[in-house]
Amino acid sequence: MQQNNHSPTRLRQIALLASDLSIAEDTLNTVLGTEVVFRDAQVAQWGLRNFLIAIGGDIIEVVSPFRDGTTAGKLLKKRGDGGYMIIMQTLDAVARKNYIESLGLSKVIFSHETQDGYCIQYHPKGIPGGMMPELDSHKPSPENPEPLLSPFSPWHACGTDYKSYSAGMRRASYLQLVQVTCRLKPGEKDTEGAARIWEQVFGVKREGSELVFTNSRLQFTKGVDGLSEGLESITVGVKGKARYDDTLRRGKNQNVYRDGRAVMLGVEWRFVLLPDSEARRTRLPFNITLNRLHEASYNPTDFSTRPLDIMSLISAFRPRSTRGGDSSLRHRPHPRRRRKSTRPDSGGALHAEAGDEEPEDAHSIITPSKHTPKAFRVLRGSVSTGGPLRPFRLVKQDIVNLRRRYLSDWILFNQLVFASAVYVFFTNLLPGITFASDLYVRTGKSWGTIEVVFSTGLFCVQPLNILGVTGPFSVLAENIYALCQEVFDVPFLPFMAWSLIHAGWLHYILAIINAHDWTMRYVTTFATEIFSLLNSIIYFHKAVQELERAHASLSFAAFLYAVIGAVGTMLLAIFLSTAESWKPLFHRYIRMGLTEYAAAISIIVFIGLPHVGELANLDKMTLPVSETFRPTSPDRDRFFVEFWKLPVGWIFAAIIPGIIITILFFFDHEVSSIICTIDRYGTRKPGGFAWDIVLLGTTTALCGILGIPPANGLLPQAPLHSESLMHSEVEQRTVIVDGEEKIETHEVKRVYEQRWSSFLHAGAILAFVSPPLMKVLGLTPTSVLAGLFMFMGEQSLSVNPILYRTFYLLTPPSELPPLPMSLADSQHRDRAIPATDDTSTPPSRPSYIPVHLYTILQIVITVIIFIVTLTRGAPAFPVIIVALVPFRLFVMKRWWPREYLRFVDAWACREGTPEDDEDAAAKQDEMSGSNDGHGNNQEDGLSGGVFASRGEEYRPKTSPETGNNAVDHDWIELDFRTRTDEELGRSIDA
Repeated sequence: MQQNNHSPTRLRQIALLASDLSIAEDTLNTVLGTEVVFRDAQVAQWGLRNFLIAIGGDIIEVVSPFRDGTTAGKLLKKRGDGGYMIIMQTLDAVARKNYIESLGLSKVIFSHETQDGYCIQYHPKGIPGGMMPELDSHKPSPENPEPLLSPFSPWHACGTDYKSYSAGMRRASYLQLVQVTCRLKPGEKDTEGAARIWEQVFGVKREGSELVFTNSRLQFTKGVDGLSEGLESITVGVKGKARYDDTLRRGKNQNVYRDGRAVMLGVEWRFVLLPDSEARRTRLPFNITLNRLHEASYNPTDFSTRPLDIMSLISAFRPRSTRGGDSSLRHRPHPRRRRKSTRPDSGGALHAEAGDEEPEDAHSIITPSKHTPKAFRVLRGSVSTGGPLRPFRLVKQDIVNLRRRYLSDWILFNQLVFASAVYVFFTNLLPGITFASDLYVRTGKSWGTIEVVFSTGLFCVQPLNILGVTGPFSVLAENIYALCQEVFDVPFLPFMAWSLIHAGWLHYILAIINAHDWTMRYVTTFATEIFSLLNSIIYFHKAVQELERAHASLSFAAFLYAVIGAVGTMLLAIFLSTAESWKPLFHRYIRMGLTEYAAAISIIVFIGLPHVGELANLDKMTLPVSETFRPTSPDRDRFFVEFWKLPVGWIFAAIIPGIIITILFFFDHEVSSIICTIDRYGTRKPGGFAWDIVLLGTTTALCGILGIPPANGLLPQAPLHSESLMHSEVEQRTVIVDGEEKIETHEVKRVYEQRWSSFLHAGAILAFVSPPLMKVLGLTPTSVLAGLFMFMGEQSLSVNPILYRTFYLLTPPSELPPLPMSLADSQHRDRAIPATDDTSTPPSRPSYIPVHLYTILQIVITVIIFIVTLTRGAPAFPVIIVALVPFRLFVMKRWWPREYLRFVDAWACREGTPEDDEDAAAKQDEMSGSNDGHGNNQEDGLSGGVFASRGEEYRPKTSPETGNNAVDHDWIELDFRTRTDEELGRSIDA
């Protein structure tokens, strides 16, 4: 075999994966004493967030997925925090690429060219070490004559503002990347063979089992049973004894350092003292100087070696299209003069893996045209291959995911799954019966118990998410009925049938154009909290309506008992729902049973109680049911609506309520689907938001034709279903203790992701359509249903942050927990330093006024929407709820201080806040030199708000030495944004 010609290569960047990006950033910057030199805001489009820090002139990138189903997320769940990519820099990456492809040494999965150079990513198949390799090059220029050897040479991954990020590199010049170690697969021992493969493929000089780069070394170690292949350690040199000691001290303070090494992000970090003279000597390990490089007869195309044996496929790696944003080399738009020639190449690269790879992550593909500011090119890029508006993009991806998971959804069945089915049966059927009672009266007997039960049972076979007739739709249907009877003078069921048919095809359109990606990503908890509070108020209002009807129909004594029965049903259910906290009373299984079946037990007790003793002589209002399997309305004899007989004009008029129903169903169903699969439930299987909307559109239209109320995602039943399926699992993680790798076991929470619980509970509900069981439902007093309404309202309200912030409104200011000092007005922040003597000005604390005004606004908006539901304009209330999204994003930021909005609000369907995204965008504009001064002032996050805090004098209750640390610690204990609940994704820890 001919000797392989080596090409000088620099190990320029290491990419790591982190489950929590903020913790990773804080830990790395604190221990290393570094700073973030660049954030790529564009990676959020593909479900990722990242930051880059400098180790001298080299880069550590940390990436974290925040969206389910991404390739990065799959790798993170498979291996945990750890290594991701090794990115190298050479003189001519294209020449090496041609050589690699000519011999079939590796497969290029992404190749991108700009005016600055090339970015070429290779498939990890056959490349040992468990890291995705990337080989890049920058073209020499007058400003960058030696791109490989200059320690702070330009680097495309850091964006386009060289002045900014190079300054950060120079500030970190006391650090140097010395060595990286990768572990082979379990059982593999040929470390020298692994290094030889890298040498043959990428042309890096090898010494035994080590690769010698111009700035550092890459070493391979033997595989260890029980430990996956991947990045094992990073060795960083620290110049100067003082800085070295400070690094060790900071590592110990962060509890990550022990015995000369630290463990951060699943990787062992080793620190070595590196005097300045040694740093200069070791910067080029194989002693290449500028003169020698010029004298070297380097011919990048003159390579020769034998083809490599292909190893097994490594599939769980980051897709090439998720790296960087429009300001990085990988995704920078092509120059216009080269657009025709480069675009096909990019497209080919995007699909290079078709045939032997998993299908692309639909959320992570983007075309160069997406980043152009020209409107028509943006539109064309949006609907072209990979664009966010490309038709059927999410539907196709969801169908692929469904095919992968469907069989496994039916394999799992155990006692907990059965118990969950029983639990959801009660929590879904009984509220449905309650709505049936109300619909029976409010829709002129058009809909009743049998229609609601039929709808809930027939269309509820969905995993995790639970479907049923909701309170908001009941309000909507009642008002549409009133309009049909009193204003339009048209039959209700045919008009509603056409409204639901229109809603069905509108659902299809939303799914086809990937509405989930460009709508729900902008919804914040400001709107979801209001929507949840509205649901609670509707529950309580329905209870009052039931008691009003009892008052009009029963004797005074019977009415008083109806009130007692309603309140008793609610209080007993609430009392039993706390049974798990009764320890040591009863066995834990008894306590669990009482908690899980609290509502069912309470209902059964108060259904039977009126038949005992003298109570049996009282009048009772019971739920009207059908004696046979036929519609409730006496004017119908079958479950079918002759919708085609409606006049043509009213068919088109039905589009308006169809649009309103679509808005309500889409918002409600998406929120319930997201909440029942939030991170706290530990779901691992891919979701299917677009496919769910297709199914929802189908069932909605079919319900209209059958003449039954449509079902959609339920709150809080959907998250309650996930709660009932939660269990503990033991997972193994690799840790380093005293320099040795050990495997530790950790208990994690998961849910059983299967279809049996939904199928069984839906089948049981459907069984109640039969006449014998329907008669059992007919024994239910309406007072019990009123009590169930109040219980459901209380359950929904108890986890709503608005309730706890309302308690703060009623709390004296002196008793309120102190807010974080980060909310203090800029002119008072300097005063937040603890006083050192009696004459010093005491620190000011942030005011609660913006928080109180935010809460009052939410309550006022909820009341306004509820009042609208009581008027003829009720069908429009979903439009008001959706209008809250742009109101929050574009109006409220002019009234409230930005830091307060960041504190009380957050994205509902993803991590972070709108203010975080604005900061990231502003930072990128600033670094790219495109900030024209019209953006937000980032110097003071509180500037510009009408309700900006001016601070309050904070008088410590303890000694003057009690400073910020005590204040911050108190707030951490009481921070109502730190806990996640099953309904809203957040709660208040009061």
